[in-house]
Amino acid sequence: MADLTRGQVFAGHRIERIAGRGGMGVVYLATDLGLDRAVALKVIAPALADDEGFRDRFKRESRIAASLHHPNVVTVHHAGEEDGRLFITMHYVEGTDVRALLVDGGAFEPLRGARLIAQVAGALDAAHERGLVHRDVKPANILVTESGGAEHAYLADFGLTKSKTSETGLTGTGQYVGTLDYIAPEIVEGRGMDARTDVYSLGCVLFHVLTGTVPFEEESEIAKIYAHAKKDPASPRSRRPDLPPAFDAVLARAMAKDPDDRYASAGDLGRAAVAAAEGRVAGGDRGSVASGAAAPWDASKVRATTIGSSPAATPHPAPVPATATAQGKGPRAGLLAAAATIAVALATILAVVFTGDGDEPGRSKEASFTASATPTAASKSPQTIEVPALTLAAGDDAIYVSDDVTGEISRIDPRTNAVSGEPLADGADAAWIATGNSEVWAVDREAGTISQLDAGTLDALATVRVGRGTTAAAVAAGEVWTVNERDGSATRVDPQEDKPGEKVEVGDRPLAVATDGQSFFVSNERSGSVTRIDPADGGARVGKPIPVGAFPRGLAIDQGILWVTVSGGGAVVRIDLETDEVTGEPITVGDTPVAVAIGEGSVWVANQEDDTVTRIDQETGKVIGEVKVGNEPSSIAVAFGSVWVANATADTVTRFAP
Repeated sequence: MADLTRGQVFAGHRIERIAGRGGMGVVYLATDLGLDRAVALKVIAPALADDEGFRDRFKRESRIAASLHHPNVVTVHHAGEEDGRLFITMHYVEGTDVRALLVDGGAFEPLRGARLIAQVAGALDAAHERGLVHRDVKPANILVTESGGAEHAYLADFGLTKSKTSETGLTGTGQYVGTLDYIAPEIVEGRGMDARTDVYSLGCVLFHVLTGTVPFEEESEIAKIYAHAKKDPASPRSRRPDLPPAFDAVLARAMAKDPDDRYASAGDLGRAAVAAAEGRVAGGDRGSVASGAAAPWDASKVRATTIGSSPAATPHPAPVPATATAQGKGPRAGLLAAAATIAVALATILAVVFTGDGDEPGRSKEASFTASATPTAASKSPQTIEVPALTLAAGDDAIYVSDDVTGEISRIDPRTNAVSGEPLADGADAAWIATGNSEVWAVDREAGTISQLDAGTLDALATVRVGRGTTAAAVAAGEVWTVNERDGSATRVDPQEDKPGEKVEVGDRPLAVATDGQSFFVSNERSGSVTRIDPADGGARVGKPIPVGAFPRGLAIDQGILWVTVSGGGAVVRIDLETDEVTGEPITVGDTPVAVAIGEGSVWVANQEDDTVTRIDQETGKVIGEVKVGNEPSSIAVAFGSVWVANATADTVTRFAP
């Protein structure tokens, strides 16, 4: 198809000019006519858009990317199809990119480069928490603006991300469209990808901005591929002698061939880089924050794959050691054969094609998912942690627990299972704990307050009175909403104000609230419905109640689907958030399901009356297992390679590896 032309109206947007091209398609500067704002509009290449499998994944995974809100992520506004063309619109960043800065000015001053990389690392951590692997971290995808003498970095182009439940990713079965100067060894060798894949690429970008050169300057694509897989990178100080010596160790770790030897999170790399530039020793690693497909994978479960063969001709091979190749000729022979195939592909379609067997390379349904952030604490067998618990939620580096009887807020270290905590306030009824946007909030139902807590000390940073009977809260970027079971309302909270904000009616006895990062969803127990709230500056819009069945309680959202526990029916129902309608048949679980969480490709349901957790395959909706936990499980979360369950009448938290 021909390019769109200036002045042409496409999907409600007026085209202003072409802003760039890439392997995925063409990016235009456009004006959103409905909102009169500039956006970046990306039209997907026809070769990809014509593939039905790609189209389905594009629509599904764009929803996930759109829910990702972080100061250093280019916000996705909308994705859709117009005249047979797939498109996605994003926030337009008025500035330049790191690639252009390198071309114009060469290597960065060390502290400047480290600070920009640290900002990108924060964006990657946010994506990894949602189970997304970017897969194409490179200078051209790091946009930079300047205000008041300070630079602000944005990570762009999540069109290549891999969602935590996608088996093949946005680019089709086994197709890779990344950039070879920053490609991780595990991609070259057809092994699994996770958050540490992005850490490697970010390390390559850090090397580039500090030295002005890419890590491997080989002349041919084949040699470059081989170098990433087998050669150690040069010392950055061999390219730029005036660099602080600490960068040698930082980059050697970031670009280690074995993912287990790298920083477990992008944030750890970013903090180490800034410390190296400032001539100080970095603090201890905080470890992995990744979930789902971004979580560290078990190399012993890796499948070998043939690189460059036909998907239809590739059988389902048995698990083999990661060092084997599909041809069985040893790693070097297989690697060189792979490189030759890649070179042919580059010459024809400017992409590297890795053919899998329909499952995600490096991950199988039977694999044990134990995050590297929890090497000793995570266990396949359920563990019991003594702590009063009614609700719990996962934070950046801890599990936070609240208890309405003791009024205590506790913090569980996922590395050691160590518990620390203190009462929310004298006589507090700590009915709910909420996390999001690197914040921790606690609801005191009896006092009718919500408090923002220091994530480390649990001290109250701000407290807002919202009314007695407040039962729950949810947090998204710039938004906090509570619900009140007594008057059937939801209230917007501004921590900068000491009084509640906007208040809207939702349903009869709202008990829980969840967010996909943009909208908020409330379960109304007596109304048997779910209500959607769309925040806006001019006043929130409340949707029509969505009937779901008797006594809905728990809510969890992923891939544009809202999962709701229906306690009266012993089931879980699904709501398609594009239509706000129930989709599929109710899924029967245990007795009185009250809470639900999503992670590791599964939906996990806490059943209060029979003390179990039911596991549901997220893609098929089929029940695939059950785990016995403590007395009256009331809340559930999936994080740090484990499932965490609050047992309301046992004063315990149960932890087990999926």
